[in-house]
Amino acid sequence: MLELIRREDRIVTLTQLTAIPGMGPARSSTIAALLELARRLYGNHRKGIHAPEDILPLVADIEEKSQEHFLVLTLDGANQLIRRRTVFKGTLNQSLVHPREVFRNAIVNKANAVILCHNHPSGNLNPSDADIRITQKIKEASGIMDIQLLDHLILTSDDSYHSFADNGQV
Repeated sequence: MLELIRREDRIVTLTQLTAIPGMGPARSSTIAALLELARRLYGNHRKGIHAPEDILPLVADIEEKSQEHFLVLTLDGANQLIRRRTVFKGTLNQSLVHPREVFRNAIVNKANAVILCHNHPSGNLNPSDADIRITQKIKEASGIMDIQLLDHLILTSDDSYHSFADNGQV
């Protein structure tokens, strides 16, 4: 049924439903309403990621972690999420990430862009020197790979974040 909803050229109309033997106007209206609800819930109209606020719901689960978690979000050409992947679980105060880990899945997923995200269990939103260095290293690699680095977010447990893009650091 979902395949029927996803393909616009195959959506069933109320007229087509009432033409089916045994389908009266009431039953056809009910089914048409259910199909429209399913289209809205599961249709292929995902919202692209265009600001840090679009990213936060996708990564909120790492805010409360007691050790650093470093995530990579791979995006298609419309900035829609392809995949979210944890590339490193660090110690209390550091995360060791290499560009090859960041871009491995981006290449496999044929991603157009990546977004980096990690938490600071300490609650300190300021990027560390290591955070700045790895972001620059990944930015350089992104140019070589022709896969855009759109942002790098740092999250804390008080629902705060630091966006490298918003601060001119990407």
